[in-house]
Amino acid sequence: MSAEATILELEAARCKALTDANYAVLGEMISDDLVHIHANGSCDDKRGYLEGIAAKLEFLAVSRPDVTVRIFGEIAVATGPMIQTVRIKANGATVEMDARATIVWRNEGGSWRICSFQATSVAPH
Repeated sequence: MSAEATILELEAARCKALTDANYAVLGEMISDDLVHIHANGSCDDKRGYLEGIAAKLEFLAVSRPDVTVRIFGEIAVATGPMIQTVRIKANGATVEMDARATIVWRNEGGSWRICSFQATSVAPH
């Protein structure tokens, strides 16, 4: 399987891990030195990201249509739309998110892991 196809499969698995609230699987997909920049501009490391989403959000739907993957040796960059529906645990509100995301995957000893994530909200038209 090509590296591009592997990353696309991993992206699908990442979306499923979010909707299944399977943070153990998600944690295995993330590098220990993760830098995760949320669409609102806040930044988390691996621990902060995993703890924050587990405590604050329920992912009802996550999709990555039309992702483009570029490979640069041991680095893969996946860019494209990210559509999410989340429930805010604190108040039960449901939020639809239309964003563009760049996810950097790094091959760490034969396993691809996310080392950088940047999401940007798409302004309503």
